[in-house]
Amino acid sequence: MFYSLFSIVTLLLLSDNAVLAIKNLLKTQQKKLVEREGYRGAKSFCSAAGWNHEWSDEFTEEALSSAWAPVVSSENAGDHSAPVSGLGVTACRTASCRAENVRLQDGQLILTSERDANDPTKYYTGAVTTRGLKNWKDDVPYRMCISAKLPGGQGSSQGVWPAHWMLPDNGLSEKCLDEGEMDIMEMINGDGGAYSTYHYMSSYPNLTCGDFNKYHKSRNSLTHVKDWHNDFHEYAVERSNDHLTYAIDGKVVQHLPVSALRVPLAKSPFFLILNTAIGGAWPGEPTAHTRMPVEHAIDYVRVSRRSHGALLEEALHAAPLGKSADELKDVAKSASWADAWHPSSLLEMEAGPPPPPMSLIQPISIDVF
Repeated sequence: MFYSLFSIVTLLLLSDNAVLAIKNLLKTQQKKLVEREGYRGAKSFCSAAGWNHEWSDEFTEEALSSAWAPVVSSENAGDHSAPVSGLGVTACRTASCRAENVRLQDGQLILTSERDANDPTKYYTGAVTTRGLKNWKDDVPYRMCISAKLPGGQGSSQGVWPAHWMLPDNGLSEKCLDEGEMDIMEMINGDGGAYSTYHYMSSYPNLTCGDFNKYHKSRNSLTHVKDWHNDFHEYAVERSNDHLTYAIDGKVVQHLPVSALRVPLAKSPFFLILNTAIGGAWPGEPTAHTRMPVEHAIDYVRVSRRSHGALLEEALHAAPLGKSADELKDVAKSASWADAWHPSSLLEMEAGPPPPPMSLIQPISIDVF
């Protein structure tokens, strides 16, 4: 009894740094258990056989590491509905991105979206990026894995748009998508559907910054994830010089060989963005019923590389192939950003009623944002 009481008193007297160190140690041990035994029955896509750990951020420090910078909106960021623009637009949309909406807490990166205290039609949100600080090149195939608990799910989430995505660190990504955009995960309006999308330009590499409306294409899939707002799930992408593969909780949901794209994959390294945009043409604007503040929690970001000599998994050849809107006959055809909003590969992560057939979904018209 004396020992237990003494231990409690000692813990109460520990400094804040010591308490944080203990929390981080417990989190590290828990993560090792997850890596060994899997989370919800699924091991990390980044720890599969034949893949070696290269880099990670477990967010156990007091401040962001040197690999990250908060996205901060400028006063003259421009049209918040532009399809391609600076991160102050595309990672934030109607909201203003602020550094104070990004924090580390209990071993997690937290991005908070909220209304202005005095003007309920004004919003603030959080976003971080590795642009100019850290990037990844596919000379050796890599996997990018992000474990996150997404905002929404209780009350209305209209206008809330969390995303994990990657852009080429080529100096052109704020002007055009010549070298593609990998959207690892996007979800709109808290509907539980995780979009995995690759955007590209069919004019690449013959034209530089060709007409977006004429040449933009996308390949996509939609996965319904159970308890996405209560539990952490891993959203991942694998990139090599000849294919892209998307996975959720270790399960491949889309595989894209270069032959399906009919354009080469760019050689530029890609950087990462983690954000929650508010508003924009795709989800629409928040309403008075949209619940705020909401939090987007990221537990870890991990990168692994394929071992030299390791073979491409045979299972990928049978994986779902994302399709583009111009290949579909039962939805409105489009060569705009809206291609990604009519996914043709629908997968269920858990048992439950499947979404309606595409032939029953009424075509909708959405302005390019």
